[in-house]
Parts: sequence; structure tokens; C-alpha cells
Amino acid sequence: MRYRIQHTTHYTYQQPVHLRHHILRLQPRSDSAQQTRRFQLDISPQPERQTTVTDLEGNPGIGVWFAAEPTSHLMIKTVAGIETF
Repeated sequence: MRYRIQHTTHYTYQQPVHLRHHILRLQPRSDSAQQTRRFQLDISPQPERQTTVTDLEGNPGIGVWFAAEPTSHLMIKTVAGIETF
């Protein structure tokens, strides 16, 4: 069976804030029961740096670092395609 999963998180701040390092745990795990066929990540404001991380249990994550200038919002949108067996 195939699934399409869409997730959006949107924060709006009353005054501009400085965004710090985040680890996003929004990517589905691929294993013997399911495979991630597609994963798309959109972030606003766009991070200055981004890297893939894996925790001790094998779960995927994405580390993001933001520029020093303050922002009044943070929007994270993911779209994933999953196939289960």
C-alpha cells in the first residue's frame, strides 16, 4: 500500500526572534515493513546550513542552522511518499 503524508508546522512570533539549531524528526523511517519513496522538506526562513543525522536507534533526522538575523515566523512543511509491505 502507498501513502502520501503532508505535514505543516507554522509558528508566528509576536516579535522577531533568533532561531537556534533545530533537529527535525519528520522523515519517516525506512525498514523491512516500509520504505520512504519520496521526502521533500521546505523551510522558511531558509536555513543557512542543513545536514542529515541518525539517532542511536536508526531514526532519521535533519539538523538545521539559521542565520543570525531575527525572524517573526518559522514554517516547516514536509511531503513524504511511503510504501508499506
